[in-house]
Amino acid sequence: MIIDPIELIISEALTATGIKHTHESENKEQRFDFILTISGVAIECKQFPSDRTEAQILKADNLILIQGRTAAYAFANMIRNAK
Repeated sequence: MIIDPIELIISEALTATGIKHTHESENKEQRFDFILTISGVAIECKQFPSDRTEAQILKADNLILIQGRTAAYAFANMIRNAK
């Protein structure tokens, strides 16, 4: 179950557009909030910057970082409008 409001915005957009993904709540070994199933691209959502963010960025070369509610809505709208 997704509680984080930023993750919820992204989850709803991915689901509404049929983009197959997993959320970290479905796979405890998953290091990022979302993994896009077909491409393997990871999405990490943050409300605010943190020390953990930098460490996560350094661990992946296929990561989309979404920071803040406005960025989450913008990304979600881009997904919806791309279809």
